[in-house]
Amino acid sequence: MYSILPPAKGDVQEIYNKERLPKARYFGLDDICNKSTNLPHMLPSLEQFENEMKRLDIANNDVVVFYDDFGIVGACRGW
Repeated sequence: MYSILPPAKGDVQEIYNKERLPKARYFGLDDICNKSTNLPHMLPSLEQFENEMKRLDIANNDVVVFYDDFGIVGACRGW
């Protein structure tokens, strides 16, 4: 799973498309977060998280590896 913590410099989608590992999915911290607060990147509700994982085709028994290109900042937030 590829994760970039905003505000990364450059076109995040372009970076992902160019540098991702095969079969990697994009874990967007701006997309998968609690949107009911004005604080950035807060944990989503269980229901939202489950829906996002289903959308990414990730199941409970899947092995997930997070990585990023910005010094573990995005990856550790996703984990």
